[in-house]
Amino acid sequence: MPTALIGHSSSSSDHEGAINSLGLHLVGVSTWVGGIIMLALLSGILTGAKAGAAGDITEATLKRFSSLAGFAFVLVLASGVINASIRITSWADLFGSAYGQLILAKTAATLVLGGIGFMHRQWVIPQLGRQGNTMSSRRVLWQLILAELLVMAGTSGIAVALGRSAPPQPTTYAPDASPAFILTGYELPPELTAERWLTEWRLDWLWIAFALFGLVSYFLGVAKIRRRGDSWQWFRSINWVIGLLVLTYITSGPPSVYGRILFSAHMVDHMALTMVAPIFLVLGAPVTLALRALQPRGDGSRGPREWILVFVHSKFSQVVTHPLFAAANFAGSIVLFYYSDLFGFAMREHVGHELMIVHFLLTGYIFILTMIGTDPLPRRAPYPLRLLLLLATMGFHAFFGVAIMGGDNLLAADYFGNLGRAWGDSALVDQQKGGAVAWGIGEVPTLLVAIGVAIMWSRSDARETKRVDRAADRNNDADLTAYNDMFAKLAERDAKLAERNKLEGR
Repeated sequence: MPTALIGHSSSSSDHEGAINSLGLHLVGVSTWVGGIIMLALLSGILTGAKAGAAGDITEATLKRFSSLAGFAFVLVLASGVINASIRITSWADLFGSAYGQLILAKTAATLVLGGIGFMHRQWVIPQLGRQGNTMSSRRVLWQLILAELLVMAGTSGIAVALGRSAPPQPTTYAPDASPAFILTGYELPPELTAERWLTEWRLDWLWIAFALFGLVSYFLGVAKIRRRGDSWQWFRSINWVIGLLVLTYITSGPPSVYGRILFSAHMVDHMALTMVAPIFLVLGAPVTLALRALQPRGDGSRGPREWILVFVHSKFSQVVTHPLFAAANFAGSIVLFYYSDLFGFAMREHVGHELMIVHFLLTGYIFILTMIGTDPLPRRAPYPLRLLLLLATMGFHAFFGVAIMGGDNLLAADYFGNLGRAWGDSALVDQQKGGAVAWGIGEVPTLLVAIGVAIMWSRSDARETKRVDRAADRNNDADLTAYNDMFAKLAERDAKLAERNKLEGR
């Protein structure tokens, strides 16, 4: 993390793109290299020397690591190309500078690593499971480790040289840098118009990577369960795709670009992040899909499916998905965020901005999940409580929006008051418009969720009625007969009491 936030990335002309792409690059590198190191450390256990009855587990482990390494390879290569394109803006810089030549050498070494991994996955590892195989598992394991570590060492050396070499692009502020560039790292965008709500983009590679991973993983899961003969509702798939598209628009599109300049645009960004994207993502039911697509392991180890179940049933999950906690977090964190220094930190610092996105996306997702989600949860709130919580959050959003609309103190004044914006409303007037946005955008999705809860409640009652009817058909209305017999006995008892009282009265 610190490596991605300092050095050439932090001073790049597109510093947020450079930081995010380098951060993703380091995640892939750490996963890849760290996995190879762990294979070396655990080689004795994997080949059965210390496993006892467990036997040789090399083949299964190498197949799993091969899949992980394939993901790391794609992440490293794609993020490296993106990072290099930010710093190298011409073919002359790529082929004519020492920095560009180092990038070409690192790219070639990465492709060689990918080729070695592909050969191991396609030809070497499958040999372990074949009858009559003469290759020992220890030999295959160390062949993979040594071959990849050797090339990785050279690649890492080139990476160190890159880190100590200045890129062709300048890495210092110009003497006439504008206030907006100093505060945000980017020049002011043109005045916001209806057309520019579609055209002004600044790609956030972190969330684009998340969206692509979510999209590919989801449809691989759908394809897997359909090959097995099971079905998956197209309605869920469409909602998942829409949710990822909305998330990409929020994090890389005009709401993000102008959200750094205008409080009103920031509030559009925030409310869509909290109330719009989570609705579609929740309706996609990704956890249910994962549990159906992933095979449980039979060797005593924990795979992705096992870890998902551990997390779903954990104490942490029980707390954060409790309906009361989810509603309190959903409503209360808005006030804590905007009326504290956290808001200024999120606007000024890239890390703060990304953490803000993570927090409010998860907050909205968990709240919507407790209201209309179908994924497994430790506890489900009854439908009347869900509607009550939704009404409470609607009122709280209205209160928050009205408070912003009527406020005369500029939030994060040292930021919004010093951008040097010459177009549009003043910072305070724009903030008051943002309050109206918070009120308006916050109410509509909440109302839609409330309608969804009401529909689910109605369907639940209908299912319960059908269940009772089926049970009555099976036992010839035994429950109803017992119920009527109970009232008949009560009536008989009352008649006897009345008769006795009459006789005693005589």
